[in-house]
Amino acid sequence: MRVLTALAFFSIHVAGGLFALHAFGGGKDQRVQLGVLADLLLQWTVGGTSGWGSGAAIALLLGAVAACAALALACLVVLVRRRRETAPVPDVFLHLRAMLFCASACLVICAFVLSTAESYAGPFRVRFPVLVECTTALAYGAFALWSISLPRLRRILPKRVRSVLAGLSLSLPLLLLSGELGLRGLRGLWPHPILVTDTSSSEIRRAAGRRAPESLLYGFPINSGGHYDKEFLPRSELSGPLVVSIGDSFSYGTVPLPYHYTSVCERELPGVEIHNMGYPATGPNDYLYLLENEALALEPDLILIEIFLGNDIDAIGKTSTAPRWYDADRYLLSTVAFRLQSLKKSDIAHTAGDDSPAEQAMRQPWLDDPFLEEPSLGEEIYLQVETKCAAAICERTDQLVWSFRHVDFLKALVRLERAAGDVPLAFVLIPDEFHISERLWEGIQRRLEIELDRDLPQRETLAWARNHGRAVLDLTPALRAVAPLRDGERHLYHLRNMHFNKRGNEVVGRELAPFVRSLLDGNLKAGAPYRPDENLPSAPDAIPAVQAFGGVLESLSLDGETVFAASLLPLSKAEIRAGVFGMLKTVTAPKDITNLTNAAVLLAYFQDGVGSDAASLNDLGPDGAPWRERVQREMAELTLAAELMAD
Repeated sequence: MRVLTALAFFSIHVAGGLFALHAFGGGKDQRVQLGVLADLLLQWTVGGTSGWGSGAAIALLLGAVAACAALALACLVVLVRRRRETAPVPDVFLHLRAMLFCASACLVICAFVLSTAESYAGPFRVRFPVLVECTTALAYGAFALWSISLPRLRRILPKRVRSVLAGLSLSLPLLLLSGELGLRGLRGLWPHPILVTDTSSSEIRRAAGRRAPESLLYGFPINSGGHYDKEFLPRSELSGPLVVSIGDSFSYGTVPLPYHYTSVCERELPGVEIHNMGYPATGPNDYLYLLENEALALEPDLILIEIFLGNDIDAIGKTSTAPRWYDADRYLLSTVAFRLQSLKKSDIAHTAGDDSPAEQAMRQPWLDDPFLEEPSLGEEIYLQVETKCAAAICERTDQLVWSFRHVDFLKALVRLERAAGDVPLAFVLIPDEFHISERLWEGIQRRLEIELDRDLPQRETLAWARNHGRAVLDLTPALRAVAPLRDGERHLYHLRNMHFNKRGNEVVGRELAPFVRSLLDGNLKAGAPYRPDENLPSAPDAIPAVQAFGGVLESLSLDGETVFAASLLPLSKAEIRAGVFGMLKTVTAPKDITNLTNAAVLLAYFQDGVGSDAASLNDLGPDGAPWRERVQREMAELTLAAELMAD
């Protein structure tokens, strides 16, 4: 046991010394980053910077890290000496407690000090990993220094003091562990938005955004379903048509209910009931949940899905980079601490929840005069948020690339169509503020080096809708048609908030009314029930076509550089594609889906117009372009179609 204990501590000090050397080398390689951080630190602490000051700070940091490597060597010497003297490692558990304390202190510094917030919701990440390496090396150095100094500390510190310090060494890790577990347990019982993270279940995220029934929002009670509307009456108690509008924070809105666009639309359509359904921090997958579990049960005549041309496109299906062990958003305790700090420091405009309508009017004079509104976010932070969103969805590209990039968004639209069944379903496209504000768009363009296409999300979503025979209302033209006010801005959104103010809600409600009326009257078709597989053969009928295609593939040598004449196929490409997709709609095993998708993609290597049985992909086709371009584009189209079919 003594040998194993000595070997374990020997390994710890070897690893600590090597890591300290690694951190020292990393710090030398990233002196520029450290210099910038040193300048910021000096600016914050003494109000100015200097070349010698930042240089001294870097030298001090790297010197301390190098000293940690020297301490590791000293600890190894002590261990070797004890081994020769056959003396055991003293106070093993005390050493373990000290090591646990140093590790906990390192984690606290990384998660609570070195991590920075990108927004209120996160992520909270360490932007410069070199600082983590140096901090970890220093934490090890503190443990090594304590190990060497332990005999001397025993002589100079009274026993009672040593007992207190030993107890305190356990308090930090126990406090961190109990706090983390306690918050995670609380989140399951009370899903408050401040406790919700990207790793939370969809049920918790939905519950976090849904207010309690009867709670007041802008003086109006939330209904029993948690939605910002009056109580939803049973279909039997309604005399006119029923429309259900499903959305996210735009459904909750940031104005009193009489000014909300669904209320405006109702006033424009006497006799039509519009149920406003939805809540913040949701997206297309949550709309599907509401559609299946709440909207269809109301037996509506029409369902509207409000699509925000921002995070509804970009966030869905996106798996954010997993937080590292030292990032704040890896832990709920540090995440909550950052959010509380943000709330304390932010200059967010007051939006009361429990005031009467009269009090709301007094608190929100900007309802009628947007020039009186205080900003929800600082100018720089808001511009960063909008720039990030524009870069994600508006980078100039062609339709196929955009569809691939946002295939999860398109899949979500298909799921909504399927779930609606025979109930008429239409989409409403809500633009982000940068789609409407010229000044904001110009600021975004100045920040980005990539080429942007401002209307790309609208254009591609409308193209998808046309292909599916689905009615869509794009609100962008109506909002852009509003005349600017005296400062040149239209002021349709709350100030740096990206949600409609009273003016914006009024425009949207008036634009929505004729769209809804046309759908209810049958002048505009919401679209037939989406059944992409109704003309595909059943699995038994599809097997012969797939087997015949497989036989051709076995007889040919597909090297990825050759295109073959479509006449070599035993059936037409359309028949083989229908057969592959017919089987694809029935299989569930991932391996079968992959094999059938690959088979569909290989159809692109068979083209009409190949002069002989085969040609090189670099040869020119009938259109004067290399075969490679046509084959690659068709491969992409087939891959996308297969993904949507298999979903």
